[in-house]
Amino acid sequence: LDQENRFYGASKGKGVNYVSPNDVAEIAYLAILHPKAYKREGISLLGPSPINDSDVAKLLTSCLGTKITYEEKPLDYFDEDSAGLESIKASGLEEDEKFPKGDFKRIVGREPESFEAYLAAKDCMSPLELKVVPQEVNA
Repeated sequence: LDQENRFYGASKGKGVNYVSPNDVAEIAYLAILHPKAYKREGISLLGPSPINDSDVAKLLTSCLGTKITYEEKPLDYFDEDSAGLESIKASGLEEDEKFPKGDFKRIVGREPESFEAYLAAKDCMSPLELKVVPQEVNA
């Protein structure tokens, strides 16, 4: 976020499957606990469904208690790596019904955590994350 609580992208309104850090931690925990079961296994992690950046801004606004806005920028606004990621988002590839769903449900037995559920799961937040969430919203 910049000083005016804006974040930028070039996703052209397309959604992306954001992966919850809690889901990453759960898979890492299982892989550490049962290393033989996951030896040399590639695991694909995805969110439960694509969400566009404007909806991310709305969820952040609700969670943080302050207005967050998303602003679309041209690709040349970004460094090379970020522009590459924004190009992938703008492709709409993750919105296709045929896009793979990932391995989380197969491994853990439940759907991946949504962006909204991640923001609501304050008991799982790190001390740094909790510093960002206002106390009155965090209560």
